[in-house]
Amino acid sequence: MKFAMGTENLTQLAKQTAGAHDDLGELVRLLARAGEPLDGAFTGAARKAYDHFAAHGEAMARELNDSLAAVLAGITEMERSFTERESDMMDDVPAGNFDASRFSASRRGADQ
Repeated sequence: MKFAMGTENLTQLAKQTAGAHDDLGELVRLLARAGEPLDGAFTGAARKAYDHFAAHGEAMARELNDSLAAVLAGITEMERSFTERESDMMDDVPAGNFDASRFSASRRGADQ
């Protein structure tokens, strides 16, 4: 499994999560409305589950939206932090001098 991390990946993830955030709550609402013609068709445990969903569908949609909003906020914060650290790292590296980051540079000096 490969895990790629970078500002481009985080930006794409944020866009996808924002889209899901917009859609998920509405899908739950649509499901509740689609089930309305079935009202009264269930008995027993199925009736209890249907009534619970019908009564709490809006709250479920809000909770899903709130949860995805928190995930989106986390992704946005990761992206900001990653960008800042990347910028800090670039500021700390002297321009054009990458010898310190090469493992082979230290061996060459020891061998000579």
